[in-house]
Amino acid sequence: MSLIIERTTAPTGSITLKDPSFSFPTRISRRQPRAISAGGSIYVYTQGLTEQFQTYSFKNISNAKVKELMQFVKNTLNGSANSCTFTNPLTGVVVTAYLQNAEEVYEMVFDQRSGFELEFRVITDLSV
Repeated sequence: MSLIIERTTAPTGSITLKDPSFSFPTRISRRQPRAISAGGSIYVYTQGLTEQFQTYSFKNISNAKVKELMQFVKNTLNGSANSCTFTNPLTGVVVTAYLQNAEEVYEMVFDQRSGFELEFRVITDLSV
C-alpha cells in the first residue's frame, strides 16, 4: 500500500509516495501544563495533551519525486502549519496530522538525497 498524503481544505493537494521501507513504532509524548504557586505548591490545571509521532522511512526515491514532495510541503502544507490526512500503510487507519520535520524536507532537494524520513505529529486525547 502506498502512502497518500492529502489536504482536503484550501490549499488542497495530494502526493503519493511508494511503500515506506521502514516504519518506526509510534512514539507518544504527554504534555501536562502546570504552575507553581507563590507558596511553592505545584498545580495542574488540565489533563494535558497527548501527542503521537509516526515516522516513515523511504529509500530509493527519484529526484523528481523528492522535488514534488518539497513543492507539496511548501505550497500545500505550508511547512508544518497546515494539517493533512493519510492512511497508515501498516494499520489502514486514516490519520489527521501535521508534518513535524518540514525543514528536513526542504533540505532534501539541495542535498539530492535518495532516502528520507517523514515524521507526522498526531494530536489525540487519550485521557477519555
